[in-house]
Amino acid sequence: MWGISKKHQLQAQRWICEGCHTEYPNEKGLRRHRPACTDLIVIKNPKHRQMAESLLKDVKKMLALVRKHDCFDNFAVPVDHTVITDYRDVVTVSTSVRDIASQARKLKYYNLDLMLVSG
Repeated sequence: MWGISKKHQLQAQRWICEGCHTEYPNEKGLRRHRPACTDLIVIKNPKHRQMAESLLKDVKKMLALVRKHDCFDNFAVPVDHTVITDYRDVVTVSTSVRDIASQARKLKYYNLDLMLVSG
């Protein structure tokens, strides 16, 4: 097909991270992974990188458990303040599972204390 070998066609269909060489089943998985991987690669101190990788794995495990919980739907996305007008009277600092996952992928939580304070 258009002068591209069969081997190159198969490689083009694979979703592999250039940084850590992890293979993903689809483009969406790779797109979600790539920013965190890129941020991890630029951490030069091996101890800091290991801590960040460990925390990121722990956050992913925690989010997977939260998503399986019966009450997950209540915390999946941020609350719409135009619908629930008294929300800020009850909850002063809010977050959602989507916000936590997004922050974790961006490596905003480089230590556990920062994650607990932000949330």
